[in-house]
Amino acid sequence: MKLSTRSKYGLRFLIYLGLKHGEGYVLLKDIAEQEAIPLKYLEQIVRRLKPAGILQVSRGAKGGYALAIKPSEVKMQQIYQLLEGALRVYPKLLPAILRKCLCKR
Repeated sequence: MKLSTRSKYGLRFLIYLGLKHGEGYVLLKDIAEQEAIPLKYLEQIVRRLKPAGILQVSRGAKGGYALAIKPSEVKMQQIYQLLEGALRVYPKLLPAILRKCLCKR
C-alpha cells in the first residue's frame, strides 16, 4: 500500500510525539522544524486527529501538543482512517479480484 504525503507526515508527527511522551507539551512549530514538515500541513493533520482523542492540546505559554494515549495504543489502521478516510473497494474491480482468488485454490 502506498501512503499519501498526509499519512507520511501524520505518522512522523505521531512518532515524534510518541518519543516525547511524558515530557510535556511540544509546540507545533518546533515539530515542523525538527521533522521538516510544513506547518500548514501539520495544522491540517491536527484538525483530523484532535477530535478522535489521540491528541492532548494545551493553550498558553507552556502549551502545545502531546499524545493523549500511550504510544503503544496508537493503531496504524485508525490513523490511516482518520487521515485518509476508510479504505475503499471498487465494485467494478471486485469480480476480477474474486476470480483471481478463486482461481488460486
